Amino acid sequence: MNIFNNDDFVVAGFLMPHPPVIIEAVGKNRISSVSNTINACRSLGALAATLDCQTIVCISPHARRFSDAIYMYDSPILSGDFGRFGSPDIGISMPLDRPFLDALEDSLAHEFLQGCPQSSLDGDPEYPAVPLDHGVLVPLSFIAPHIPTASLVAISPSVVISDAPKLARAISVAANRVQKRTLVICSGDLSHRVSPDDVSGPASEGARFDTAVADAFRTGCLAELFALETTMVMRAEECGYTSLLVLASLYPDVQSSLLSYESPFGVGYCVASVTPLKKGEKAHEHT
Repeated sequence: MNIFNNDDFVVAGFLMPHPPVIIEAVGKNRISSVSNTINACRSLGALAATLDCQTIVCISPHARRFSDAIYMYDSPILSGDFGRFGSPDIGISMPLDRPFLDALEDSLAHEFLQGCPQSSLDGDPEYPAVPLDHGVLVPLSFIAPHIPTASLVAISPSVVISDAPKLARAISVAANRVQKRTLVICSGDLSHRVSPDDVSGPASEGARFDTAVADAFRTGCLAELFALETTMVMRAEECGYTSLLVLASLYPDVQSSLLSYESPFGVGYCVASVTPLKKGEKAHEHT
């Protein structure tokens, strides 16, 4: 059964990097080096303001991650700050969308990822509640102010690549069940080995990986992301591949846009968006 239709409540998906340096209070005199990324993230914020979204689903690789479960933040108010990065007064606080979270958990458990349990760990003394990680906080700093009435669902992606399309479909099903216009933010930086001066040493795979990702969003050929060489992905030392595969799986027919790519500090920062391609529309390339 095709769960997608023209009334899909997932209205857009964003790929956003999460370096705290792009937050002005944290980056300070270094923000001029990431101006393209910052401007692109601001553009997504302006776009978000036009989408009339009620729920934001943020997928972060820096949330708790397990080999056999998808972690879900589960507090009535989801909040965090940049204290780890010298700015404790800067942060985000949003209400949890409990109906959406429940629908997502049910959808995953019964339809798509029966072998990959979901866990909020709420009340588990071994895993006390934690604040939102910077993989959530950085993107939301650009998006949340533009949709102040939205609620939040924040989760980790599965470590299994083949689970990405299943998670994307489960998000779509959950959004349709609760009938809330939903924005999906897939948080992730690209290669951490783009620069020859990187502490891990140079790796040609870093630049190749980043070029492949940027080209996929530029051309709209997102299915190619699933065919990237495993060795290349591993040697690129990225922290966004599984997140962006969820983004690539949101729609059967997609219009993608590459807003920016740069790697001023040897880490690739890519900003992109996807929207569903309506019947009769034709996708076009973006530079």
